[in-house]
Amino acid sequence: MTMLEMAQPLATLHPNTHIGAIQLTIANLNRSIEFYENVLGLQLYDRSDGRATLGVGGPTLVELVEMPGARQVRNHSGLYHFAILTPSRFVLAQVLRNLLQHEIRIGGSDHLVSEALYFDDPDGNGIEVYRDRPRSEWQYENGKPVLGGLPLDYQGILRELG
Repeated sequence: MTMLEMAQPLATLHPNTHIGAIQLTIANLNRSIEFYENVLGLQLYDRSDGRATLGVGGPTLVELVEMPGARQVRNHSGLYHFAILTPSRFVLAQVLRNLLQHEIRIGGSDHLVSEALYFDDPDGNGIEVYRDRPRSEWQYENGKPVLGGLPLDYQGILRELG
């Protein structure tokens, strides 16, 4: 067996694999609940003892843990951001509209295989909300998808809303 063959993974994750809820330490529970409900549209499932769980009708997606005075530490190893996959460009447009209405500072990128919005919650936790393009729209080079970091067409996304 060659070194290359030995380096090949024995198994890969199934495409329908999902990760459980993310737990975020935040400074102010009320402020964070308001953000995740009003800006992202999550539903509050439970709140007790300085903790809250939120989701969209299914499993918990976000667990908030209040630590008064908690501050984000930059330039350290740890969570860079977490990502939420939307089912369509229309839903991505709804999120974009809501971010704009709440005057949230947004970054964006067209990765050619996906379109992504980047922003922070009130505690500086990075969030990516994105949609995958249908694989039929992907471009390939040497059998692999071509990835990019092009400017995002915000107006084109908003036109999805009609």
